[in-house]
Amino acid sequence: MIALGTPRSYEIKTHCHVAMRYLLPEKGGVVQNVSVSESIHSDSNVTEIEITAKKGDLVAPPPESFDFLGYVQTRGSTREEAIEKLDRALKEITIEL
Repeated sequence: MIALGTPRSYEIKTHCHVAMRYLLPEKGGVVQNVSVSESIHSDSNVTEIEITAKKGDLVAPPPESFDFLGYVQTRGSTREEAIEKLDRALKEITIEL
């Protein structure tokens, strides 16, 4: 419609905002322990969580390697709220090297 020059009139409504962070190692080494608090799994604002790191995995940070430890995604009514909830959720995850 835009290519034909036909004006479009519609409104985009935002229902929520999301924030997501990939978990990458800050240093190299062998994963000794992975701990995820149960409160994360019961938090309705944590929309996705995947931890792929397992005890015994050999990992290294970028640019040496691009090892992926997992990711977390949260939602909020504003961008700032989604980021705040993400920061809170990340404090409940421990990956020890």
